[in-house]
Amino acid sequence: MLAEVKKYFGKQPPRPADTPPLKGGERLELQTLPNIDINIKCGNSLVSRFAIDSDLSQALKKSKWTIDSYRLAVDTYRNAESKEQKREMEKLIALIKSDFRSEISLSDPKAKKLRKLAGELFQMTQQTQLFAMGKKEKADWSKKVSNLAEETKKLEVEIEEIKSNKVFENAFEWRFEFPEVLNDEGDFIGFDVVIGNPPYISIQEIDHNQTHFLKNNYSYTSGNFDLYILFIEKGCKILRTNGLLSFITPNKLFTTDNAYLLRKHLKLETLIDRLLDFGHSLVFEDAAVYTCIVMISNRKLPASKFQYFSVEELDITSSK
Repeated sequence: MLAEVKKYFGKQPPRPADTPPLKGGERLELQTLPNIDINIKCGNSLVSRFAIDSDLSQALKKSKWTIDSYRLAVDTYRNAESKEQKREMEKLIALIKSDFRSEISLSDPKAKKLRKLAGELFQMTQQTQLFAMGKKEKADWSKKVSNLAEETKKLEVEIEEIKSNKVFENAFEWRFEFPEVLNDEGDFIGFDVVIGNPPYISIQEIDHNQTHFLKNNYSYTSGNFDLYILFIEKGCKILRTNGLLSFITPNKLFTTDNAYLLRKHLKLETLIDRLLDFGHSLVFEDAAVYTCIVMISNRKLPASKFQYFSVEELDITSSK
């Protein structure tokens, strides 16, 4: 839409004739958000191939890039003086992220085990035997080769399934998208603030493959839980120490059995700063869900009181 507007009107949208002049006779101009293409990321934020705590140290040692070079490329992109420089930095950023992914993939435990098994299998089948094997030795050798080949094949299939799994088609890799939240060693430090309005749908309403993945990769799920529980867990994980999370979620977060494990985690590992409860008022026209706004701080403190606000009646004037 923005591109079409620019194409129609030129580089700048027209200014209304009644725009109040500023000092010096200047007028206000509509400014586009800077670097919206690199600051806004799209993807399935609940699914990642690489865990937030993946060890990048070995990958960085083997890579020709450093976290500093990654940060510099992103910063140069944001402050590019020309479209050509921006395109160059875009290619460089993609190359750096691809290199990091490749190195981390090589450090994956399954990949390491596969290389080890393949090496053992090669030694046993390709190296010339110094002495002729007896009948029993040959039988033992044959059995070991067969077991190694079977285990190798099984691992190859598992790795290929992970690579081609539709669950990861739109996976969001937190480790690669925001160099600002990595330290010089590539460790994930986290965000100062996480805000959001997670979807209010049940796990039963999504694809079976994703259901299996989510149940096995999140810790505070129970029964037929709702997805907002996973978003709160992920949000807390990507917060830095003393960071603040603020979500608008169903207020049943504090009452239902399937949110019990999450509530227990929030009580023990974080601090709920504020809770704004809308009670039986409907905030959204298209969602018959009673909601609340919860603010969570990622810091461990002794149990203490938090601020609670209750909205008895909500008067929302429709914009339609």
